[in-house]
Amino acid sequence: MYSTHRNCFELFVRVGIVFMLLISLGLADYDADGVELTGRNPYGYCPFAVASGDYVYAASGTVFEVLGVDDLLPVGQVITESIVSSIAISGNYAYIANWSDGFKVIDISDPTDPTLVAQIDFEGQCWDLSVSGDYAYLGNNTEGLQIIDISDPLLPSLASTFLPVETPAFEYTQVVDTIAYAASQSGLYILNVSDPAAPVQLGYAPSENGAWSVHVVDTIAYLPKGADGIRMINVADPTTPLEIGYFPTPDGALWVEVVDTIAYVAERYAGIQILDISDLTAPDSIGMFEVDYADAINIQGDSLYLASSIGGIKLIDISDLISPVLLNENSGGGYALDVYTSGEYTYVSHRNMGVGVYHISEEGSLLQVGYIELGAPYKLSGRGSNLYVADGGNLQIIDVSDPANPQIINTWNEGWVNNVIAYRSLLYLVGSPDLQIINAGDPNNLELLGSLDGLPSSPYELALNNGFLYLASRSGGLNIVDVRDSASPQHISNLGGFSYTWSVAVSGKYAYVADRDNGEVRAIDVSNPEEPFDAGGIAIGSRVEDVQVSGRFVYGLDAWEGVRIIDFADPINPLEVGYFNTGGFSKGLYNDWGWIAVADGGGGLYLLETYIQSPNFTVNSIGDESDTDPGDGNCDVGNGDCTLRAAIEEANAYPGYNIIWFDIPGEGPHYIQPQTELPAVEDPVDINGRSEPDWAGNPSVAVQGMNAGETNGIVFRPSAAYSRMIGMNVSGFSGAGVLVEGNGHAIIWSYIGTDITGSTSQANGIGIDVMGSYNQFNVNTVSGNSATGINLIAIPDEGFECHHNGFQGNKIGTDAAGGYVVPNDGDGMYIGEETHHNVIGNGNVIAGNTTRGIWLSGTWENVIQGNLIGTDASGTVALGNGSDQHGIVIGSGSHHNVIGGQFETEGNVISGHDGFGVALWNEGTQFNQILGNKIGVDVTGEAALGNAWCGIFVTDNVNHVEIGGLEPGLGNLIANNGDNGIELRGWNVSILSNSIYNNEPMGIVLGFGDPIPNDPADSDGGFNNIQNYPEIDFGTVEEDGDLMIRYKVDSSPTYSTYPLTTQFFLAEPEPTPQGKFLLYTDEYSDEDFDAGFKTIVVPADLGFDIGFGAHLVATATDAEGNSSQFSPSWRTNGSLFVDATSLEPGDQQFFYSFMPFTAGLNLTVPIRDNAENEIAVVELFDDGAHGDQQANDQVFGNFWTIPADVEQHYLADLNITLDGEDIYYEDMARFTTTGPLTLTELIGVNPDFPNPGDRFRFHIELLNQSDSVTVPDVAVRVVSIDARIHSPEIVKHCGDIVAGEVGRASYMTVDVLAFELDEEIEINLGIEILSQGHHFWTDSVTFRLFPVGVDAKNLLPEVYSLRQNYPNPFNPTTTISYGLPESSDVSLVIYDLKGRVVQSYTEQDRPAGWVHYEWNGTNANGKPVGTGIYLCRMVAGQYTKTIKMIYLQ
Repeated sequence: MYSTHRNCFELFVRVGIVFMLLISLGLADYDADGVELTGRNPYGYCPFAVASGDYVYAASGTVFEVLGVDDLLPVGQVITESIVSSIAISGNYAYIANWSDGFKVIDISDPTDPTLVAQIDFEGQCWDLSVSGDYAYLGNNTEGLQIIDISDPLLPSLASTFLPVETPAFEYTQVVDTIAYAASQSGLYILNVSDPAAPVQLGYAPSENGAWSVHVVDTIAYLPKGADGIRMINVADPTTPLEIGYFPTPDGALWVEVVDTIAYVAERYAGIQILDISDLTAPDSIGMFEVDYADAINIQGDSLYLASSIGGIKLIDISDLISPVLLNENSGGGYALDVYTSGEYTYVSHRNMGVGVYHISEEGSLLQVGYIELGAPYKLSGRGSNLYVADGGNLQIIDVSDPANPQIINTWNEGWVNNVIAYRSLLYLVGSPDLQIINAGDPNNLELLGSLDGLPSSPYELALNNGFLYLASRSGGLNIVDVRDSASPQHISNLGGFSYTWSVAVSGKYAYVADRDNGEVRAIDVSNPEEPFDAGGIAIGSRVEDVQVSGRFVYGLDAWEGVRIIDFADPINPLEVGYFNTGGFSKGLYNDWGWIAVADGGGGLYLLETYIQSPNFTVNSIGDESDTDPGDGNCDVGNGDCTLRAAIEEANAYPGYNIIWFDIPGEGPHYIQPQTELPAVEDPVDINGRSEPDWAGNPSVAVQGMNAGETNGIVFRPSAAYSRMIGMNVSGFSGAGVLVEGNGHAIIWSYIGTDITGSTSQANGIGIDVMGSYNQFNVNTVSGNSATGINLIAIPDEGFECHHNGFQGNKIGTDAAGGYVVPNDGDGMYIGEETHHNVIGNGNVIAGNTTRGIWLSGTWENVIQGNLIGTDASGTVALGNGSDQHGIVIGSGSHHNVIGGQFETEGNVISGHDGFGVALWNEGTQFNQILGNKIGVDVTGEAALGNAWCGIFVTDNVNHVEIGGLEPGLGNLIANNGDNGIELRGWNVSILSNSIYNNEPMGIVLGFGDPIPNDPADSDGGFNNIQNYPEIDFGTVEEDGDLMIRYKVDSSPTYSTYPLTTQFFLAEPEPTPQGKFLLYTDEYSDEDFDAGFKTIVVPADLGFDIGFGAHLVATATDAEGNSSQFSPSWRTNGSLFVDATSLEPGDQQFFYSFMPFTAGLNLTVPIRDNAENEIAVVELFDDGAHGDQQANDQVFGNFWTIPADVEQHYLADLNITLDGEDIYYEDMARFTTTGPLTLTELIGVNPDFPNPGDRFRFHIELLNQSDSVTVPDVAVRVVSIDARIHSPEIVKHCGDIVAGEVGRASYMTVDVLAFELDEEIEINLGIEILSQGHHFWTDSVTFRLFPVGVDAKNLLPEVYSLRQNYPNPFNPTTTISYGLPESSDVSLVIYDLKGRVVQSYTEQDRPAGWVHYEWNGTNANGKPVGTGIYLCRMVAGQYTKTIKMIYLQ
C-alpha cells in the first residue's frame, strides 16, 4: 500500500475500536531490554480495511479487527506488537503486514475468535500486502518485494525476494494471472511470477517520488503518486509501459479502485475523488466525497469501505456511481498523542476526540475508568485534582477528582495554546503569544500575570526548573526564559544548531533536547542559563518525539524505535542502557518514579516499568561512620550499613548525578548526630528525606549538629551544581544549617533551625546561607536560628555571585504551620550587597523575627511579592517582626527592587510591626517600586493590623520611588498605621491610586509632620518639590448620580513639570481626610493651568455611593513623579437643574435638585440678573406639591415666574442649609429670555455635494429673533445626532448678534463616515448655540448626501440659490456656484465696494441645473483687481441674492 515513513504523508492517526483489555504477553515478544511491559490499552489509527463476505477486516493501530459488514460493530480481534499496515483475505485466513514485526497469518474461520497461527520475522518495515493463489506479495521498505509461499498457511515460508538496484522500498503489488504489478518508491515494476520462486522483471515505469499503490484493470495500471497525481499507464505490452493519462491530486492520491468508467481515488487530505475515465487521456473530476482523511478504499458490489486514519471506517453506498451516500461508520478509539500520569491514574489525549482516564493497578495493569470528549486535545499537564489540556488552541481545565466523570470547569481562550505545564498555582502556556503565565489558584477565575512574545519561533514544548522555563521552539531552537517574576518574564538566551527542537526536559545542570529530525537527544549545559552550550548527545533513531529525565537517566522517545534509556552520567559519551520498541508510532512519554507511560499513535497506551535509575545510596543507619571504599558504587561502612556521611562520600566519589535515599529501621523520627563536620557535597546529588518510609508530609530524618563542633550543617559546593535536598530537618549547627554555594540547587520541604516537629527552636547559627545563583528554596521552615533566617551574600572577588534565587512557600520565623512565633534572632531574610534578581514570593510567611522581616542592603532588581510579612499563615493575626523594627527595609543604595505587583496574588501583606511597614533610607537608594500591597491590614484588606509607625517611610533623600501606579491593581492599601500612612523626605516619590485611610494623623506627609498649604504658583521647594495639591471648587452630584468636579492646580509650568496627574478620592473624615477610594484620574495640562478651573465628570457606575455630603480629597503628581499631599476635603453637594434654558418673558421656570436625603435639609435658589443683582429667592420642596412629582423622593423642586417684558440672561445659585450650616454654591444654572437665536442656513463650501467618506466643510448663519436685545458673545458647536456623522464638537464664535440681524460662524467641518448609499438622503446635524460660554439654545439643520459616483452637480436644484464662493478669501481664482430649478435668464455682476462694476456675466434662457462660474480676479479689461472686498449679485427671474468675496494678492 504505502509507507508511513516518507514524504509529507504521515499516516500516524487514529481509529480502530478501543477495547480496554489487559494483554498477557502470550505470543507477544516485544523488542526490549531493561524494560518490562506491565499494562497496555491497544488502539490506533486505521490505515487499511478490506471487506470479505459478511465481515470487514480492519487495521486499528496494532490491532487486527473483525467488524460486521453492515453495522461495522466489532466481533473479534487480535492484538499484535506493531502497526497492522495492510491486510489480505484468502479463504479462512487473514494475512497481515505487521510493520516492524513482520508477516503474520490469522485464522478467521471463526470471525468472533480470530487466532494468530503463524508469522515470519523480517528486517525493515512491512508496508503492504496482497495475496494471489498460494503466494503472498509483501512490500518492505528495505528488503524489497518478498514473495511468501502460503500453500500451507500454518507454515509460511519465503519463496523469493525481488530487490532491484533502483530502490529496496516496495508498496502494494497486484497480481493478474502470472504478471505482478509492484508499486515502489521509484515507480512501477512489472514482473513475470509464473514461477514465484524466481520472479523475472519484464518492464519498469520510473516515477519521481514513487507510487503509493497500483490498481490494474484490463491493460491499464492506475498509479496513485501522492501529491504528484494519479497516472494511467498502458501495460498492454508489459515490457514497454506507456503513460497515457494524468490527473492532478494536490491533496495526495494514495489508493484507487475502478468501477466501469468511474475511478474512486482516496485523496488523503480531501476525501474520495470521483473521476470519469471514459477518456483515459483526459480524466475529469465529476464529484468529491469529502472526509478529513482518506487512506484506502475497498469496493464490494455497491459498497465502498473507506479506511480513514482520522475518521475510522466508513461504509458508503455507490449504487449511484457519482453520488455516494454514507450509510454507517465506526470512528474507532483514537490516536494517542500525549500522556500524563499522576498517582494511580494516567491520562491520554486522543487526536480529535478526547481524553481517556486509566487506572494503574499495583501490578501496573491498566483499566479505562473515564473519558471526556474534546475538540482537538493534544498536550497534557496537571496538578492536584485538575487536568490541563491544550485543546485546539484553547486551554481546558478539567476536574478529575472523580476520575470516572471528568468535567470541564473553565476554558482559557486568549491567544493560542500549544502546550501547558503546571507549577503550584501557576500555569505556563506556550503558543501565541509565545508565553502566557496564568494564576490558576482559583481555577474558576483565571488571571493573566504576564506574557512574552517575539521568540525566534513559537514554542511547543516546555520544562520548568529553578525559576527558568526551557522552551523547545522547533525551528527556533532552545529558548530560556526567566520566569521568577511572573509579571515580567524575560527571554535571556537562545541556542540553535538543532534540526528541529521538538521536546525538552531539565534535571540538574542539563537541559535534554529532543532534536527530532536528527534523531538525537542532546545534553545542554544550563548551569548558566544566560549562556547555554551543547555538552554532548546520542542518536536514538530517526524521529525523536519526546524526552523525559530522571536523575542522570534520560528517556528518549523515537517515533519508530520506541523508548530508549540513556545514561548521561558523562554527557560527552552517553550510553544507551535500555529500550522498549512499542512497534507503533510513539508520540508522547511520561516518566514517574520508574513507571513509563507511552502514548503511541499506532499502538495506544503502554505502561512500562524499568529498574534502570540513578544509583541510590540508601541510608539505613543513624551512625556516623565513613564509607569503606568511596567510588565503588556501594555505600557500606563495613558491616552493610550506610550512614549519611558514607552516602555523601560515595556520591562525591561516584560520577554523575546520584540519589541518597533513606530507609532507617524502626519507627521514626530518626536522629543523625554527626560527631565531626560532615563532608561537603562535591558532586550533584539528591538527598531525599521523603524516601524515608516514616515520611508523612513532614521530615522524619533529623541531622543534628550539637556534637559536630564549630561547623556548618549540609554544605553544597559549586561543583555539586543542581543538587537537591528535600524533606530533611537540619538543626543545632554552630554555623549555617545549610550552606549553598554555586548554582541550581534546591532546598525543599525541610525544617532548618527547629526540632523535627517544626514547633520549637533548635538553633543553627544562620538558617540558610546562600552564596550562589539560580537556586530554589521552597516550602521550608527556617526558624529558631540564632542569627538571620536566610542570608544572601555575594563575594564577587572570591567567585561567589548571588542572583536569580527563588524563595516560595517558606515559613521564616514561625512554626511549620505558621501559627505562632519561633523567631530567628536577627532578620528573617538579609539580601546583601552585590546580590540581585532574587525573587522572594508566592506564599512565604516572614514573621516574628527579632529584627527586620526583610532587609535589602546594596542590592538590586529583586522582587518581593505574594508574602505575609508580619502575620501568621492565615494573614489575619499579627506576628510582627522585631521590637521597634520593620517589615521591609530598603537601604544602602538598593535600587530597582519591586515590592508587590499588579495582580492580587503578587501583593504582600505587611502588617503588625512595632516599627514601619516599609522603610527606605540611605542616599543612593532609588528607583524602587511598592505596588499592590496591603500595609496595616489583614489579608482580606478589611481588618486592622496596623504597623505602629508609618505604613511607608521614605527618608535620607531617597528618590524615584513608585508607591502605586496608574494601571489597575498597582495601588497599595495603606491603613490603620499608628503614624502617617506615607511620610516622605525625598524626591520624585510618586503616590498614585493607593487606598489610604485611618492612619494617625495623616495620609501623606511631605517632610516632618504638619500639612503644608499650597503656595502661589507652587514656587516653593523641598521634598517632592512640595507639589501643590488640587483645589476643589465644587463637587456636585448630578441627577443621574454622576459626580461633577471643578478644580484647579495652582502649579505654574515654571515650577512644575507638566502634564500633572490628578486623582480624586472618596475620603473618610477621621482622623484627617485621606483618600480611601479612588474615583477618577485626570490629566491636567499646561493649557488647563492657563484656563484656570477645569471640570470633570466622574461616572456614577463606579460602584461607590457618592451622595451629598461625601468627602472628596485629591492629589497631584507632576511628570517627574513628585506627588502632593492630600488636599483639604470638599463635601459634595447636589446639582441644580432648570426645566429650560430658553424661555419667554413671563414664562414659569421650574427648578429642581436631587438630594440623597432630606432630614435637616433646606434648599433655596437665589436668582441673579445680568448685573448679578439678586432679584428673587425660590425655596425648593420635596413634598409633592411644588411640581416635584411626589413627596420624599429626594427630588426637590419649585416654580418661579420670570418678570414680564424683560429680555436678559439669568443666573441661579444654590444655598443648602444642613443642620443649621449654610453651604452656598454660585452659578449652578443659567437660562435666558433673550433671542431666541435660530439657525437660518447651512452653506456648504467644500465639497458642494458631499458623498459618504467625505469631510464636509460649511458655514452656519444664525438669526437673533429678539426685538431689541443684542445677544453677546455668540458661539456654535455642532453635535452629531446621526451615527453616520462624526463632529469634533469644536466651538466656533460668531461675536455679538444684534437684534434682528444674522451672524455667521467661521468654517466648520464634519466627517461623513464611509458607508454604502444607493440614493440621495438627508443628514441631520444638531447645533448647540451658546452665549458667554453657556448653552442656551438648540437647533438642527439638514444637508443632502449623495451616493459615491453620482454626479450631484447635474441634479436639478429645488429652488433658486447662490452659494458662497469657494475658496474665500481667494487668489487667484474662485468658483461661484448657483442653481436654477427651471430655465431662466441669469445675470451675475461683480462690484467693488464703491459700486463700480468689475466683471459681469449674463445668459439668456439658461437651462435648469447647477452652474459653476470661475472668476480669475480680473476686471472687464482683463487686468488684475486689487486686494479688497467684492460683491457678487445674482438676478434670475424674481430671485436676487448678493454674496461677499475677499480677494488677497
